[in-house]
Amino acid sequence: MDIKDGQVVHARGGDRTNYAPLPREWFPTTDPVAIAYHLATQWQARQLYVADLDAIMHRHFHLPLYQAIGQAIAPTELWLDPGVNVADDIARLERRSIHRIIVGTETAMGLSILTSPSVTRRDDLIVSIDLRGGQILGRPDQWGAKHPADVLGLLEQVVQVGIRRVIVLELDRVGSGQGPSTHALCRQLKQRYPAIELIAGGGVRNDVDMQWLGQAGVDAVLIGTALWEKTIHD
Repeated sequence: MDIKDGQVVHARGGDRTNYAPLPREWFPTTDPVAIAYHLATQWQARQLYVADLDAIMHRHFHLPLYQAIGQAIAPTELWLDPGVNVADDIARLERRSIHRIIVGTETAMGLSILTSPSVTRRDDLIVSIDLRGGQILGRPDQWGAKHPADVLGLLEQVVQVGIRRVIVLELDRVGSGQGPSTHALCRQLKQRYPAIELIAGGGVRNDVDMQWLGQAGVDAVLIGTALWEKTIHD
């Protein structure tokens, strides 16, 4: 679920400035709390992924909204990407009703924030390896990558500091209907680090895509548009 300007939007292709509000034919309101509750109850979800696009783009947290969503969807876990930039951001969020804080390579300063003394719940962190066209977004060198496409090198560093959950997110595939393209990459990552919980996102259209990713070793997938278009079966 993607939030921008206080409402849920339909994410497409990573072009956030042009994301439009969620179509009314999909749901009668764009209120984040109402939609979060609907998704959690309608699909009996164990986790709900929320990206605060205003925070990601402008570094402005909406702490009361996060808490309201977390309370509304309980016992479903809230997985939140609020555009973490520095370790103090994580420390602020750890005191809220957030089960998993997502640290994305697109916005975070680098690997060092994961080992900061101010981070007390490292087990609750998920690192999102944000990709566009197969290239790592953000500061890949600060994450230990040897070049912008060195996802395996980045993952090696992340695993060494104790992170056990990782998202591989293809931003340019989000909402595109093109299908995911990281099957080979995910297979390589899982073969090297079989103990990690590997989550894939971006372009998942249907059950076939989910099965294909599962065969590549993916443990879970992020689904948005396909839920609303009812091409995924529960």
